[in-house]
Amino acid sequence: MDTHLHAVVETPAPTLGSGMRRLLGGYAYEFNRRHGRFGHLFAGPFSASVIETEAYAIEVCVYVVLNPVRAGAARAPEDWAWSSYQATAGLVTAPPFLATTLVPGMLHPVPKRAQQLYGSLTEETIERPRPRSG
Repeated sequence: MDTHLHAVVETPAPTLGSGMRRLLGGYAYEFNRRHGRFGHLFAGPFSASVIETEAYAIEVCVYVVLNPVRAGAARAPEDWAWSSYQATAGLVTAPPFLATTLVPGMLHPVPKRAQQLYGSLTEETIERPRPRSG
């Protein structure tokens, strides 16, 4: 993921575009300053899709954590250092800023079982193609 990133973000207000501009612009500025570079870091503009169903939310979240695997950047989702997968699947403790219960909670009401199902679903999905919009 040298030129892009994937993030699943829940926002209560329609400010995602300005928030992403601030986040990515700030990151690009600091990266360029630190490395003596200038210009764009990410290929293409920011884009977003609205997730309206639980089924699509699960599918998108699994797609996001499998993206480095499918791109050949990691052998397994837990090997990608910049992923929430380990915490969401219950393999490590989540940092305070990361919400990890929403998507697994859609799979099962008991947290430990939900994490196990999320991990199993992710493993079973590695060969499946990218999700469709909607």
